[in-house]
Amino acid sequence: MFELVGRDYFLSALDYPALRIRVLDQQPKTLDGYPVKATQMEGFSKSVQSSGEGGSGFKGGGSHCPRGEKKKNEFG
Repeated sequence: MFELVGRDYFLSALDYPALRIRVLDQQPKTLDGYPVKATQMEGFSKSVQSSGEGGSGFKGGGSHCPRGEKKKNEFG
């Protein structure tokens, strides 16, 4: 039961309905699998975006930051 509550809490904290649905479609087997899948999918979306192959499908005009804020890449 606590895994369902934890899963729902994590997914609602994402604040990206499209990503939430994509993660649920993957059906991770454990609670630890949800943030892993979310991180992978966000990374895939960013790589597609940077290669110019299309939009991310997430709100914010391609920005993955809440409220349109821009995050600085940790690598430069």
